[in-house]
Parts: sequence; C-alpha cells; structure tokens
Amino acid sequence: MLKIANNLPNQGQPGCQALPVGAVGRCGVAIAQALLLLSLLATVGCQGHARVRIISTNLSRVSLLEANTSVLTLDSDRCVHWIDQAGRLNIGLSIQQGSILGRAHSRELFISFVLDKPTAGVGRDYRANRDTLRGYYREGPKAYRFRSLYGAVAIENRSNQQLAGAFRIRLSLRASQWLGSWSRSLPFLIFGTFQATPDRADRGRTIRQKTEVEGWTREVELLVPAPPLEQEQPTITAPIVSSQPTFLKRPATASQPEKP
Repeated sequence: MLKIANNLPNQGQPGCQALPVGAVGRCGVAIAQALLLLSLLATVGCQGHARVRIISTNLSRVSLLEANTSVLTLDSDRCVHWIDQAGRLNIGLSIQQGSILGRAHSRELFISFVLDKPTAGVGRDYRANRDTLRGYYREGPKAYRFRSLYGAVAIENRSNQQLAGAFRIRLSLRASQWLGSWSRSLPFLIFGTFQATPDRADRGRTIRQKTEVEGWTREVELLVPAPPLEQEQPTITAPIVSSQPTFLKRPATASQPEKP
C-alpha cells in the first residue's frame, strides 16, 4: 500500500524528509523529456533503419589515398517495404543529412530494391540481377548513380509486418561530370543490413522514383508485353496448274536470219 510522506512523522528518516521547493517541477520536466525521447525512438522505429557499406573493387588500379581504400558506411533512418502492381516486393531506404553550411556540406542517399514475389513463410533468398537495385548518392556537389550487376538479398519476416534483410551486391557505379554527363562504369561492392516497416505514406515509391530518373529506369519496366494481335485465318485456294511445266518453257528469242 502506498503511503504519503507528509502524513508520516518526520523522525530524521531520509524517506520522510520534505521535498525542497521546485523539486516537483524539475521532476515533471524530467518526465516530460523522457516521454519525448521515447516518442522519438518510437517514431524512428516505425520508419525502419539500415546500415549500408560501399567499397571499391577495382583490382587493376589502387592509390594510397585513404578514400580509395576505406569503406563508406552510411546509416539510414528510413527503410520501408511495399508490394507493387506486379506483385513484386519493393524496399526503399534513404538518408538525408543537411548542414548549416549549406548544400555543399550535405549528403543524401536513396536506394531501391525490386525483388520477386514475397513469401508467406519465414523468409526467402533472392538472386540479384541488373534490375534488383538502383541507387543515388550525393555528397556536396558530387553525385553518383549505381545499379546492381549480381549478388544476393536475404529477407526474413518479423512481427508487426516488419522485414529484416541483408544484401551483398556487385555494383556498376558512375560519377557525375560536367554538362550532365557521367563517367565510365566503376566496379563497387555494396553490402549491409536493414529492417523495413510497411510503407503507409508512399515514401518508398518516392525513393524508387528518385533512383530511376535520368535514364536509369529498370529494364523490366521497359519490357511491357503488347496485347496479342488478332490474326486473320488465310483463305486456302487451289493452286493454278499450268498446262505446261515451267521448266519446259523456253524463253522467247528474236528470230535469227538464215545463213546463206
């Protein structure tokens, strides 16, 4: 049973001492801050999360620069999944980190996965192809676009319609250049893990659109089957038979003058 401290006689016991003035107010502020923190954590959890790592796999050329040999690690605070009209499992993740110094010091990442139909079981392994992954990464004024070549994606069904996954995929990456052109294809490897939540606000579809612009549309989307044509049945007629076979006919020639 709970007891109110003010109703107990003050006999020097620590538990019975009166609270100082303002303590209740400070406790209320602390409780409010704790509730705000919990709500923020809940919001982040509802949007999913991911950790992405990208490293160059160029075996023909390497430099001593740290940026050329290190792994780029990016943490995403948004990762969602949905089913498209073709019944395929889609996953989208994004990172948008601004800076008070402006766009030149900000960076953003958008990655979209298009997999085969989802499974109702515990999970499924998918083989990645050229249409599986599309990505866009910008750091300051420099931008990069990449697509999958081959690899693997593993998906596990979790509670509350959440999906846990891991991936390891070879990439073809191109860097932006002057006048809107792109560099030659560079070999990279991308790998990581994610936990995706259901996309209830169409944010994942927006992520996918950002990864497919500027000519990076998935090839499977371009292969739209045309409706079957109604072919007319040919009319069968009897062949015309000549009275004289063709190979017996001699070509007409001009009459030659008689020799004396």
